[in-house]
Amino acid sequence: MLVEAKCNADFAQYRVRVVDGTLVKEPGQFGTQWRLHYSYSLSDMECDSFKITKAEGKGTGEGLEQFEINPGDIMLGDRGFCRFNSIKYVAMKGGYICVRWNSGALPLYNEDGSAFDIGRFFKAHPREGMCGEASVFIHGDTPGDRLQCRVCIIRKNDESAARARRKVYRDSSKKQRTPTKLTLLACDFIVLITTLPREVFSLEKILELYRLRWQVELAFKRLKSIARIGALPKYTDSSARAWLYGKMFITLLLERISSHLGAFSPWRAVACSGGTKKFVERIQGVISHRETMDYASD
Repeated sequence: MLVEAKCNADFAQYRVRVVDGTLVKEPGQFGTQWRLHYSYSLSDMECDSFKITKAEGKGTGEGLEQFEINPGDIMLGDRGFCRFNSIKYVAMKGGYICVRWNSGALPLYNEDGSAFDIGRFFKAHPREGMCGEASVFIHGDTPGDRLQCRVCIIRKNDESAARARRKVYRDSSKKQRTPTKLTLLACDFIVLITTLPREVFSLEKILELYRLRWQVELAFKRLKSIARIGALPKYTDSSARAWLYGKMFITLLLERISSHLGAFSPWRAVACSGGTKKFVERIQGVISHRETMDYASD
């Protein structure tokens, strides 16, 4: 799918970027939380930018505003990025978005300003695998501040829908709230909001494109399992930043090395055979035994 997206003529003038964020906490009950804002380029299969901020305070929240946007960028994100200001920011920079819809953060409207009846839209697609799209508008806080988008849906299978509803009930119970009928109905669907043009990106292409968002989840798994960035063993801001940037340096270096397997190896002229898994095992071995290894001068 990645090769197809990269080679597809429709994507020639675009750069597909998957964005997400993760929290890293300092030790102790009252340790500071830090947020890593991460952008993964699917055309290069590596991180194209990242930013480290505190987890709380002005300008630290998860949003597309944390990234530099260039004309033709397609930003893929989860519900955390589904906000009007984020979508408008990308549009003003000449980019496009494709994000999961957040019903609580982004109401949808018709062209005349009336509320879009998404519940009725859902009910018009009663069978598993049914897809649909509609033209909608999203509104900002000031009068006349609005953008035209597309809402794209595909109905899940029963197992996936049931799993989503269990998660909704679990989260609502923690917050002592009762989920709305619309929230439960939305569990039956993958619901996307996009500003990509219909004449270039059909409904099927939008749905296929969003499936590639999983790549950033895999990148975070590598961050936490190989670079071990999940737990921050520092207490001061300066040492925490140094530790986090050091970890990101190692991670980006490994990404670059792994894209050229066999071109570099700590075992001098020995080729790195065995594929990516063996390569990672060797890197972990070097890190684990770095104090006892006799490094060559070169």
